[in-house]
Amino acid sequence: MKIDKKIVLGFVAITVMIIAVTATSFVSFNNFVKLFNQTQEKIQLAKFTTEKEIDHLLWADNISKGLIEEKAINITLDPTACGIGKWIYQSLQDKNFSPEVMKHIHELEPVHKLLHESGKDLLDQFSQSNIIPTTNRTGAINYYAEHTAKHLVKVRESVGDIKEALNHEVVGLNTSVSNTTKFVFTLLIAVSIVAILASIFFGLTSARGLFKFAKNLLQSSSKVVQTSQDIASRNQELASRTEEQASSLEETASTLEEVTATVKQTTDNTSKASKLAKDVLDNAKEGSNTSKDVQTAMNEITTSSQKIAQIVDMVDEIAFQTNILAINAAIEAAKAGDLGKGFAVVAIEVRDLAQRSSDAAKDIKNLIDTSIGKVENGSMLVKSNGEKLEEITEGIQKVNDIMLEISAATNQQYSAIQQINTAVTQIDTVTQDNSRMVEEVAHFSENMNGVAQEMDKAIKDNLSV
Repeated sequence: MKIDKKIVLGFVAITVMIIAVTATSFVSFNNFVKLFNQTQEKIQLAKFTTEKEIDHLLWADNISKGLIEEKAINITLDPTACGIGKWIYQSLQDKNFSPEVMKHIHELEPVHKLLHESGKDLLDQFSQSNIIPTTNRTGAINYYAEHTAKHLVKVRESVGDIKEALNHEVVGLNTSVSNTTKFVFTLLIAVSIVAILASIFFGLTSARGLFKFAKNLLQSSSKVVQTSQDIASRNQELASRTEEQASSLEETASTLEEVTATVKQTTDNTSKASKLAKDVLDNAKEGSNTSKDVQTAMNEITTSSQKIAQIVDMVDEIAFQTNILAINAAIEAAKAGDLGKGFAVVAIEVRDLAQRSSDAAKDIKNLIDTSIGKVENGSMLVKSNGEKLEEITEGIQKVNDIMLEISAATNQQYSAIQQINTAVTQIDTVTQDNSRMVEEVAHFSENMNGVAQEMDKAIKDNLSV
């Protein structure tokens, strides 16, 4: 075979390899962009679910503040009107997610509906114009702890399952991006090596005039290798940034776990407050019964006092009659002289009246003793009533302390929500950086296309010589 045919054949082979490499690179790049867009969609969805989870934490926080501070509770009661509710029902209609994610969406829909229904039932049963009065607060707190708080935890668990499934899909897409990057890099290196070897071969078998062409071809091949290395480096950096996004999502999940613990603590404190309120009510009932006993004792004392008054009146009357009889006896004795029969009769009457006076005095003493015992018993009952009132005061103080703990737990929820917002901001920043990296990859692809054109021009120039 003549040298010119060898050269033509070599040039054709090299050109075909360059065209194949360029086509493969563009196809791989388009596949890479598609995978990247899918990754961004998953990350944005995870961000959206995190934001709506925060909205429901604020929704529950609004109810908690209404239970503690007697403020108006303004919440969305329709499960289809909130952001995550609209997304759930739209997703169930479109069915444009993976089977795993759709499974968790189906699990989220009923528990999300129960959460909003529990909020509506709480307001219907215990509130007046969306404000829970003090008289209904204990029942409202118990209902919140037994229903609303539990449904909130289940909603957060279902949302966590959705985000975990999305994270798994993001990891899978990252793996595909990494494999695509490795494939393109390996292909470019292999084709570049083949092109270099072909250039050396045709250079050695051709005349000295081909040396310049071989040199230009080698330089162009080096540019192709350098460009492919730049693409690989940028792709690796992009994969690293995607991993940073996954790490930020993990931090967000950790913060949400802390919020869950805080909500659990609030629920426990609410249960304690309910129990203490019941104890206070029991003590108040005992105090009321004691007061009734005191009233009964005082009534008995009053009755005894009235009897004493009657007996005293009797004694006064007897004493008065005794005095009159004594005067009559003296008069009769003076009139009779030695004849003392009348005096004897009067003396007998006086003795009888004196005996009656003595009996009445004894009755008075007994009634007085009885009255003293009643008064002492009443005093003991009053003392017992005072102790019960002290226990009621202590119980109320404990309820107040637990309400303070609930307020502190609410503050911790607010702090945790701020941390979540910070993590979401970091996700946004990394996403913007990834977009900029995609633009740089596109620029490198254009450079590679320019290098391929330079190689083609160099081939034509040398053939014309």
